[in-house]
Amino acid sequence: MLWKQIIRRLFVRNDGVEFFQEVFLSLGGHLHEGQEVNRIIPVHSNLVNVQTNKEIYSCHSVILTCGPWINKVLKPLNSKLPIKVRCA
Repeated sequence: MLWKQIIRRLFVRNDGVEFFQEVFLSLGGHLHEGQEVNRIIPVHSNLVNVQTNKEIYSCHSVILTCGPWINKVLKPLNSKLPIKVRCA
């Protein structure tokens, strides 16, 4: 039943982003939109600080959705991910 609802929301109503935001919020997540991330600061293995143009957040993990800019974001952390370009 849940999969039918997901497919309907994603493909019929074309509001996939909003759907996943609703699910994220319903599970206790927080969205902070309109903020520019300036720094990601690993404090220790269980804590990360994220400095934005408005505030500093402390959390256990961070999900980055930077697309092709991921390595630019990770550069100050001396990290790099392999990126492959695929053509359909």
